[in-house]
Amino acid sequence: MRGFRELPDKFFYGKKDTAKKLGDVFSELGLKKNKLINDDIVKVWDNFIDSSIKEHCNIVSVKKGSLYLEVDSNPWLHHISNFCKHEILNIFQENSKKTFISDIKFKVKSGK
Repeated sequence: MRGFRELPDKFFYGKKDTAKKLGDVFSELGLKKNKLINDDIVKVWDNFIDSSIKEHCNIVSVKKGSLYLEVDSNPWLHHISNFCKHEILNIFQENSKKTFISDIKFKVKSGK
């Protein structure tokens, strides 16, 4: 990611040369509040989670010890939340070194 000093002024100043809110600057750069996923979580997801689950499920965010996952359909939501949740949770608890995951929450992906 580029350093802040390398960004053009349009990221920092609004129409009337007033300073923009920091949250607005982050949004324009593609960083969203509560959606910061650290490298440790991504490594565990990439290396330990079964590929059939990864085909139908994505990490959305990590917030207050909960891992939020987005599933592509209701049947897969049912399957993963009822039959795979505890296994996924155990994998993260055993292999994540920086972030402790205490729960996993699911939602169905909205629209396509």
